[in-house]
Amino acid sequence: MAKLRWCARGALVGLLAAVLGVSAASAGGGEADTRPSEPMIGPGKTEVAGAYWARYGLIAVGGGFVDEGAATRDLLLLDVDAGQWSRGPDLPGRRDHAAFVALDGDLYLVGGFTAGLAGATAEVWRLDAPDGEWVERASTGTPRGALGAVAVDGRILAIGGVDASGSDLVSTEWYDPTVDAWKPGPDMSRTRQHVGVAARGRTVYAIGGRSPNLDSVERLRFRSGEPDGEWEQAPRLGFSRSGHGAATVDGTVCTAGGEEEEGTIAPIECLRGGRWEHIADMAEPRHGLAVVAVDDELHLVSGGPEPGFAFSVDHEVLDV
Repeated sequence: MAKLRWCARGALVGLLAAVLGVSAASAGGGEADTRPSEPMIGPGKTEVAGAYWARYGLIAVGGGFVDEGAATRDLLLLDVDAGQWSRGPDLPGRRDHAAFVALDGDLYLVGGFTAGLAGATAEVWRLDAPDGEWVERASTGTPRGALGAVAVDGRILAIGGVDASGSDLVSTEWYDPTVDAWKPGPDMSRTRQHVGVAARGRTVYAIGGRSPNLDSVERLRFRSGEPDGEWEQAPRLGFSRSGHGAATVDGTVCTAGGEEEEGTIAPIECLRGGRWEHIADMAEPRHGLAVVAVDDELHLVSGGPEPGFAFSVDHEVLDV
């Protein structure tokens, strides 16, 4: 298995270490070893959006719940080189189950719920600098919460989710920033919400999701900035999961976190040689987390250690 490192363990692991009378490194379990870093600032969160804003070397984590009430407007930014968190400009409104996408040096906020697990929005906003202001862009054709979204071939693809009436979505749509417009994409083979999404080159993967929790994966190719054909079946996961995240690490599509009927799940899987490999386990399994790729590292930030409303500031890093 790959080596997993704790980066900013947060309060839960510290509490466990104190209760057990062991070191923080021991409390993490498995093959983990530690490195100094700052924990995510503010209270623990779940159902956050996350992306790597490469232009500024920042991991962006936004929105999410800190309790069972309304979601936050927080935008938290981690300087990867310095290992320091700071606050960015508040989101345009409260969001949970939204998506962040970095495209052409800008950070986009796509969809999400506005009323705590309800009120899916079609709003899309763009931020061009960490100290800038959010600017509204063209809305998606369908309101989407618990969606997946990813940059591919100079475009943004929004996938599945839940609409404003609470119905699960099979539809997709893609955004062309040169004309500030969304266009319908091909439907997936089935509905997917709480879905993990990643792109490798010009191919997008829709990974797992619900309902019920799924182990199926579909892929869609782009050519010249547009979908090229229909969704096709891809290799199945080793574990059914929803509420997880996905990212492409040094050319390898990986997925982590999420939940199944028994609770949150630890296995991290990567697509290698035409099949999904279980390459490592999370020290603290979480759902509703940010899964972000930075070079050859997979960053797993925040999320809920238990299904439902549970909250963490923890941040694990996997060398893939």
